[in-house]
Amino acid sequence: MAIEYQPRQARPSFAPSAEDTQYAEVFTELGIVIDQSRSSERLVLRLSTCRNGYLTVNALFVDLCRVLGHGIQPSLLSRAIEHLRRGEQQKMSELLNDARVALSSYSDKRSVWNQREELDTEFERCLSVAPVRPAQRDRIRRVLRSDRTQTEKRGPGWDPVYYRWSSAEPGPVPAWLASLDRVHRKIDAIVAVCRSIARFTAPASLFGDETPNTWRDIFRSALPCAAELEMTLSPDENELRWSDGGVTRRFPVALPGETEAGLCIRHLTERLSTLERQVYEHLAGGFRLNEKAPPLPPPFRIDLTEREPSVPPSRQQLPAVQYIDHAQAVPRSIRVAIPDFGIPTSWYNMRYKHYEDAKREEVGLLAKEMLLCAHLQNATALVLPEYFLPRAVVDELSHLASEKGISLISGVEAEGSPTPDPLLVNEVVIQLPDSPSVSQWKQRPSVYESPLYETGGLKVFRRTSLGTFAVLVCSDFLQVDIMWAIAAAAPIDVLFVCSFNPKPDLFEAMATADACRLYCHVVIANNCLEDGEAKASSRGSLTCSPVNSPDQMIQANGARTELALAEVGGTTPGIRVYDLSLEAMAKHNGKAADGYLPVPVCRQLQP
Repeated sequence: MAIEYQPRQARPSFAPSAEDTQYAEVFTELGIVIDQSRSSERLVLRLSTCRNGYLTVNALFVDLCRVLGHGIQPSLLSRAIEHLRRGEQQKMSELLNDARVALSSYSDKRSVWNQREELDTEFERCLSVAPVRPAQRDRIRRVLRSDRTQTEKRGPGWDPVYYRWSSAEPGPVPAWLASLDRVHRKIDAIVAVCRSIARFTAPASLFGDETPNTWRDIFRSALPCAAELEMTLSPDENELRWSDGGVTRRFPVALPGETEAGLCIRHLTERLSTLERQVYEHLAGGFRLNEKAPPLPPPFRIDLTEREPSVPPSRQQLPAVQYIDHAQAVPRSIRVAIPDFGIPTSWYNMRYKHYEDAKREEVGLLAKEMLLCAHLQNATALVLPEYFLPRAVVDELSHLASEKGISLISGVEAEGSPTPDPLLVNEVVIQLPDSPSVSQWKQRPSVYESPLYETGGLKVFRRTSLGTFAVLVCSDFLQVDIMWAIAAAAPIDVLFVCSFNPKPDLFEAMATADACRLYCHVVIANNCLEDGEAKASSRGSLTCSPVNSPDQMIQANGARTELALAEVGGTTPGIRVYDLSLEAMAKHNGKAADGYLPVPVCRQLQP
């Protein structure tokens, strides 16, 4: 046997028969035949990968697997959407480029199968004009139409029909092809909208010579594939709509205000993520990879249900994190003031989480007195519970806080959103000295709340007069994905939680755990409703630090200063002040400060 026909890694015991040699020699002649065509690459696909309907289904499925992932192979599409959510357009673009290569390969194979009869005719033409002997032409035809396989690899369920050259679409092949095509169209739509969003939000240089997108371009990218995205166009053709857990989401053709635009982009990105999961589940319902099975079992045995997530389960679809840098010198310590009283139920409209009109002025006075008292106690920050500040006094109190050089972190009474389907607006205002105020919106409604209106994800404030910190609103402290997003961000010094929590013991236990795991101080300002509508307290308000001594981790009885005001909720109002060391939160190359727990490895590895 000529050396060129020997297998590259032939077994030492391999002894080719005369039939083996003749079989191999045919492929030299076949190369001469294929070279006669201007469509030689397409002919090769037809004669090999797309030689029948079964093999074509298998090849198309594998291309989709490259995009959606399987087994230990992560999903390119899921990872790309996650980078888009985080504002990492460069990483998203790289992953989508890989996905587009696989999708292009799918289109090439699908085109070859659709034109198989024309390609078969072209092959016969090439065979008739190629400089090969007439006898060789017949041998080439016989070899191409054979279904020869090694006997030992013919496993259970094997049928030579899976290898046989054919133009037919037997049995279930048409349904399989239609199913794969639906998945391909949905993936194409998701990729197109992802790129359009990224081109709108990213620097123009990222996409080379492509013209930067406008808001209207995002709408235009989604409109042609609205059916694949499961959206509908409004009767006036001014917005696309879709249902999200019973809530109608909208994407308008005209650019809305900055806040509303951020919310629209987020909802659209979440829609793409949901569709990616649905597409994967659809594919998993009818197909399974045959990596560990005998060669080419029936395609309907393909099954994707064991796919490994593209990111660890607890980090899938993390909320986006926005970093707000202040580039200030971080102090060695901070002093935090927290209310030592509660606002009773009778002061609120509990259905809509806002104050009764007669109480807004009184609460505004309480907040102002606490701020002035905190300033006299040399506090660095005043932290107030969820739903605490009346909206009418937010600007006045923020201005006063800046004037006094003290930071204000406070929940704001709820209101309805300015949308056609009003949602609950629940936010915390963060006012740092000499900086514009910023809102942290609640990410998930609690069991006591109606659906929330929110814009943007989480915010991490870096290198401020309070160190590096994040703020959570009440039950967001319970959400695993939100805590993962905080953990995945740069190490924080302080986690502030503004809450309206009737079960403060739960948050106390969580504060202990998260102070150790995140290696930061946890500060909770809580409003706790007690028995009866007229009573409330600050039970659950505390600070927690990752110190060695378990009985010193929780501090709930800082130095108290009373306010010269009437009782509220059965308690004379006052504030408690706590000192927190930021110097101890510096990681010191992994070494803990005196009296503090060892620094977790995960925090040592982060920048």
